[in-house]
Amino acid sequence: MVHLHLPPELLLLVLKQVRYGEEPAASKKSLRNAILVNRGWAEAGIRVLWQDADVAALTRLPAERRQYYTNQICELSFEHEDQSKHHATFGDLSFPRLETIYVGRIDLKSDKKLHLSQYMQSQLRSFSFLGGGLCEDALDALTSTCHNLREMNLESPIDASNAKSLIGCLTHLKLLEVLRLGDGWDSLVTRELFGVVAGHERLIRLEIECLTGDSAIQEGLAVASAPFRNLRSLRMTVGSRCIEFLASATRCLRVLVLEVEDSVHDVLVSLRPLMNLVCLELTFLGNTDLSPQGFKTLEGMVDLSVLALKKGHEPLSTMWMDDTFFIDFSSKLPKLTSLDFRVICDITASSFASLCKTHPNMEDLDLWVDADFSDWSTMSTPLFPKLKKLGVYGPLNERARRATEPLMSDEATQIADSILRHCPMLGLLCFHSYHTDRLAQFTLRAWESKTDGYFLVSSLTSFRSNDWMINNFLTMKFQPSETRIYHEWPQRHSLSSRGVIS
Repeated sequence: MVHLHLPPELLLLVLKQVRYGEEPAASKKSLRNAILVNRGWAEAGIRVLWQDADVAALTRLPAERRQYYTNQICELSFEHEDQSKHHATFGDLSFPRLETIYVGRIDLKSDKKLHLSQYMQSQLRSFSFLGGGLCEDALDALTSTCHNLREMNLESPIDASNAKSLIGCLTHLKLLEVLRLGDGWDSLVTRELFGVVAGHERLIRLEIECLTGDSAIQEGLAVASAPFRNLRSLRMTVGSRCIEFLASATRCLRVLVLEVEDSVHDVLVSLRPLMNLVCLELTFLGNTDLSPQGFKTLEGMVDLSVLALKKGHEPLSTMWMDDTFFIDFSSKLPKLTSLDFRVICDITASSFASLCKTHPNMEDLDLWVDADFSDWSTMSTPLFPKLKKLGVYGPLNERARRATEPLMSDEATQIADSILRHCPMLGLLCFHSYHTDRLAQFTLRAWESKTDGYFLVSSLTSFRSNDWMINNFLTMKFQPSETRIYHEWPQRHSLSSRGVIS
């Protein structure tokens, strides 16, 4: 019998390819077969199979065998509240290879203590905690043990300490690159804390979900030496007054996502220092006026790939903008592949038609305008071959709106056919006028019928079938890789392990 002997390093590479190169069910079956070859293959196979083990699988093991398998685990995720009880079960174990730990929201009885120190190993690179309880001295353990930590996600304070303890932790975690503070930190982001965050040399991505006060931002920036020198992605909730200070301090930014509390200052004009942005998303929480000068500022961001302007669940209002202005503005941003422009203005179907010509590589388009699909039936070449999501106010056809129901149904079928022909990769179709527009309703029904899709009334959106979405839509990059770093947090897997942050 010929025995296959491979160097351990090469064998691990082969089995990792088996693990991640096939569908999950098939890969696990293949790995189990590989484990039966010989002892060397068994050791390598177990290491690959258990490196991102399921919590339930670990609990099913006999207690005396758990340590052997936890020695292999690199990534562990507690996604459900009912898994909180297992932290105590694993309290006596060690996880020497653990690099990523995701602790979803916990649910423990008042007399139970939360045990997390067993996961805080020197190899840990990503730590996520979504709140629900407190763990005694957790920040101290992170500070003293996890010197290689690159990512930290805290939805709320993890222990009974205050902002000063987090300041001490951040001061010692010299390699930290990604930091997220969730809504649970409301009123705890002080001037001192923001100053330490701004002065962190390695930080490339920052998210602060809770409202951060103007004074905390301005005074924090003032005390930081060379603030945000390496920051590439920023997500915050702020007032309009401090945006100009943030923009001046973060000139290297590539991704900016802001929720803006007020409209005292012109937000778009305040962004003038940020000419290197590839992604800009602004959500206004109150009424605001967008000025022509602000849009002229945006025109200078020639690398912009993703632009979103919206106001919560309602559209913004900018009635001074007409087709001439919009067409000229959008033509100055040739790299746009995602435009979420929920703005009521004086533009017509001409603006929508212009985007078909100037931005054929558009992947995500939401425009608050009636779209004229009548010319699409005479065109053979797909207008938006890469478009995955389309949202417009409604389909434009005054004749069909006055027609009888059978004629309206025929017109809607033709519109659905045209959309499918010119947007072959479309997975989501939304008409904002759905509740008041019968043609929009008929068109969505026709599109659903042709794609075996379904409709969600909460988002006024029709989706293609689940099978199609899995095989086509979900396997493709919805956003450019550089902008995905703000769409996927918090998630089970660490960002750097997926190559999103290098």
